[in-house]
Amino acid sequence: MSAKHKTERAITYDKDRIQYLEERIQYLEEVNRHTLDALEMAASIGDFQPNINKLQDTSVLLSETISRIQRLIQFQAIAFFLVDEETNDIFLAKAEPKNNSPYIQNEVDFLIENGIYAWALMERRAVIVSSKDNEKRIILHVMATRSRIKGMFVGLMGKDADIPDISLSLLSIILLNSANAIKSFELYNMIRGREEALKQAYEKLKNTQAQLVQSGKLASIGQLAAGVAHEINNPITFVMLNAPIFEKVWNSVTPILDKYCRTNGDFRVSGMSYTQLQERVPLLLKDIKEGAMRVKRIVENLKDFSRQGPSDLTDRVDVNSTIKAAVELVSNQIKKSTDYFEVEYGLDIPRFKGNTQRIEQVIINLLVNACQALPDKERSIQISTAYDKKASSVLVQVRDQGVGMSAEVLQRIKDPFFTTNRESGGTGLGLAISESIIEDHGGTMKLDSSPGKGTTATVSLPANPSSEGRNRDEEVK
Repeated sequence: MSAKHKTERAITYDKDRIQYLEERIQYLEEVNRHTLDALEMAASIGDFQPNINKLQDTSVLLSETISRIQRLIQFQAIAFFLVDEETNDIFLAKAEPKNNSPYIQNEVDFLIENGIYAWALMERRAVIVSSKDNEKRIILHVMATRSRIKGMFVGLMGKDADIPDISLSLLSIILLNSANAIKSFELYNMIRGREEALKQAYEKLKNTQAQLVQSGKLASIGQLAAGVAHEINNPITFVMLNAPIFEKVWNSVTPILDKYCRTNGDFRVSGMSYTQLQERVPLLLKDIKEGAMRVKRIVENLKDFSRQGPSDLTDRVDVNSTIKAAVELVSNQIKKSTDYFEVEYGLDIPRFKGNTQRIEQVIINLLVNACQALPDKERSIQISTAYDKKASSVLVQVRDQGVGMSAEVLQRIKDPFFTTNRESGGTGLGLAISESIIEDHGGTMKLDSSPGKGTTATVSLPANPSSEGRNRDEEVK
């Protein structure tokens, strides 16, 4: 072989070697870029952590995980099966494309039946198996934190597809971070739920405290009212006892005064002629007796209302008598508020087991609210009672033609401390306490209202038809 020929062969070999090395370098650079890009994608799954509190469910997180995996490995389809924390059952949480869901579910059911799915759960790495028809390759990879399995990743590829080991390792990193993100989301939801429960408990405690404060104020007012009622009771008793005596005296002296008038003519007494006095005194005596009796009834009602008896539900409540007592207590405010007040007492209403004083408090609150809602005295207030035999319920309705309430106000009107009468001293506790009292009796209180059309408050209380006694219209009129 000539030297020239040897030289040509050496040059050819060097060219081939250089070309091979260049291709190898290009391949390694491509692998390096692919690895760096994959590492960046795998690490970036942690971006979810600061935004967990903005997620409503795991679907967004799974969608982002799919996007990152597809940039790493080109799967024909991807699905995530998650574990139900309550039942420990697995369910298909997400699949892309969605039309592959039935196929994937069928393949997973087959893998569960032959035990491969359980084996893949224990491997904590990518497991590659064939589909039932051997036309595809299925990649299974458990999604788990250090302490708990969160689900399973399922990827579909062609039967001849090949996945580099580095890509499978990076897939493991992505799925580990995704599982941790799901766990963080679940923990955040649990904390958020407990915070909400604590907030509700705090609000309930605050409302209870407010009701206790209000009850303390009512107790103090009750003690004061009881003292005032006692002081009024003594002098009004003197009036009631002495008025009949004065009437007898007047009836006794009237014949004498009549005879004197006929003999000597009309005469004046305290600036009034005897003839006028003769007509007015009987009317004055009648007014005195009726007024004294009314004051006596108000005093008795006030004493009953302010009596600090036990709050247990042991009374046989006569709803008509209770309403009559409540109306008398607020009669002055009713007269100042409307010229059209009407009470309609239902017939044959059974007594029910409860607390008369507390039911009276509810009626007073509803009547006061109705009075405050009226813009002028031309608007009316109506209160009625009835017995719903079918529902075995005693019904009380208070209707007013007041200004009414918007839907927003109506939704909040029974919330403690919410009031539309803050300027006039409203505390926002009246309806909240009233509803609490009715609920303690096993009943309901419903409000219907619209702006400009007034408000109707309907109280429904469970009745016991076999209870002793019946409320009759004649008893309270």
